[in-house]
Amino acid sequence: MGRVPVGDGERTQARQREGDLGAQRIMDAERVGLGCRCRREQAREHR
Repeated sequence: MGRVPVGDGERTQARQREGDLGAQRIMDAERVGLGCRCRREQAREHR
């Protein structure tokens, strides 16, 4: 009886945490991707 609401609360918190981590991962991936593209373009220009 008492476990259900507590579990739901924990689940919602976990989902929010996963969402935040996912957003951070996406932002990091975009930054890394842009950085790789810039580096590749610079390398091509230098060569």
